[in-house]
Amino acid sequence: MKKLSVRLAQSTKNDINDLKQILEEENHGDRQFTNGDVVNQAYRDIETFNDWEKVISEYKSNTQKGFIPKEEPELKTNLTLSDDAYNGFQKIKVELSKYIEGRVYISFVIKMIVRASRLMRQK
Repeated sequence: MKKLSVRLAQSTKNDINDLKQILEEENHGDRQFTNGDVVNQAYRDIETFNDWEKVISEYKSNTQKGFIPKEEPELKTNLTLSDDAYNGFQKIKVELSKYIEGRVYISFVIKMIVRASRLMRQK
């Protein structure tokens, strides 16, 4: 397990909370999930995911429509991640850099992983 201290945008934190609620409902309230648990589960959900273009375009569309502010307050949080998730983030970071101009930070990787997991669960 890896401990990661990261600054997340408010919208990412909201997405984590939304996914946390979905996971707790799926578990009939038998388990409480930490933010780290939610991110780990989101990573497991998307391990074989390859439609990043859809997630990126949904994110850009929501930003352009004003659903996500261009400048958001950041919240510092600590996550305990599995080694698989932590190492997988690096691969996803490389994949996401194909769709984004500029540098891709781990906080953006977390944002896209959680969004991809939510999109998959909404099907």
